[in-house]
Amino acid sequence: MKIKCGTFGRALAAAGLILSLAAGRAAWAQSSVDLHGSAISQYVYRSTDSGTTDQDVYQYLSLDLNNDQSAVSGHFFGRLTDDIDGHQQPKEFYPFASIYDTEDNPLVAHLYYAYLDLNRVPGLKKIRLGRMGLYDTPVPLYLDGGLVETNEWKEAGYLSFGAYAGSPVHFFESDTQSDYSYGAWLQGRPCSGSRLRADYAHVHDPNLYGIENDDFVALSAWQQLGQYVRLHGFYSRLEDDNRDLQLDGLYFNPKQDFMVSASYYQLLEAQTVQTIDFDSFYGAEFTYYPYRQYRLLASKGLGDHFFVEGGADLRALVDNSDRSNFNHDFIRYFGTVGMRDLPEGLTASLTGEVWDSNKQFETIETYGGDVSYRQKRIKLSVGSYYSMFKYDYTLMEEQTRVQTYYARLRYSPVEAVALDAGYEFEEGDLEDFSTMKLGFRYSF
Repeated sequence: MKIKCGTFGRALAAAGLILSLAAGRAAWAQSSVDLHGSAISQYVYRSTDSGTTDQDVYQYLSLDLNNDQSAVSGHFFGRLTDDIDGHQQPKEFYPFASIYDTEDNPLVAHLYYAYLDLNRVPGLKKIRLGRMGLYDTPVPLYLDGGLVETNEWKEAGYLSFGAYAGSPVHFFESDTQSDYSYGAWLQGRPCSGSRLRADYAHVHDPNLYGIENDDFVALSAWQQLGQYVRLHGFYSRLEDDNRDLQLDGLYFNPKQDFMVSASYYQLLEAQTVQTIDFDSFYGAEFTYYPYRQYRLLASKGLGDHFFVEGGADLRALVDNSDRSNFNHDFIRYFGTVGMRDLPEGLTASLTGEVWDSNKQFETIETYGGDVSYRQKRIKLSVGSYYSMFKYDYTLMEEQTRVQTYYARLRYSPVEAVALDAGYEFEEGDLEDFSTMKLGFRYSF
């Protein structure tokens, strides 16, 4: 079972659940409890052109208790994974080997969320206790512990404050007893259309490479200019070094069905071994070297049924000698023409691309497309796309020049039930892969 947390995190999470239930008991007695969610079962069959196969079953359960307007609300999300054909040979080469194969039992459970929120504490927006994922933070964090967030103080530029502490959740780490994390943020809206946020996080993580203590600081800013323009900027530091910088802008005019977006990202310093929370891929990628990445995208609707879009992606290493697996130069130009609801429910698009990988490969021209048909109870999609570089999660390596073909079907005989089927074929340089998925979803 992969339901792990440190001693401190377990104690705080358990105390939080008890306090939350006690605080919400009176509220529940006076009002109805709304419990809703979904259960998903999925079967996955994978094979290679050389005849190797793998079969897995996944079971997901998501539960929501009440909503943010209630005195007490909560959320649960967990997954069961079962390797039903028993291919667990971690010491031998097997193209579909995964970290789950290191377990003694092919049935593995993961608990992703299990928290309760107190939403009516005076002066506070919420108190959250339990296992949670923090996605508003600049780096996503999983935590067993507690979080407090204040209401906005309108008289001081809508200023609000939040803080959290607990034990980091590392699903595949064998020992998390000594791990701990804490952090805080300050956010405000000093003028119309603006938002500013400052974040700080600290993670203590003894791991394979030693005892890591990381301090992370980030500054974020958003600005709305008129009806149609949004700007965003982000900067972070990790320990005593600059980490990354991001700038992006968006113009969207719904009346003209016209959009233009541009973004710039730069990794400022080489990333070496850190805590898992700030760099979970060092064991596979080793040092990740600085690069710059630019993106430009524009799209325009042509009447009620047609649209065009195009753009370019450019990724350039700061030092060309740092080129390696997972870290490349490339330029990608692309254009798409599409049709929607002609006839009603039918959409189609065709995309052409030109890839230039800075002499690593020849310039490549590729094509892809998608055709989808949706009615009240059914949705069907078929299509294809191309990837110059595609990370292979089964082989734990990078594939190049991969053409992917797919077909997906969803049928909902009644509102609460959905049946899914999908097939995907990857045509790559080393080997071809096929994946078939069958799923059942019940919402309540």
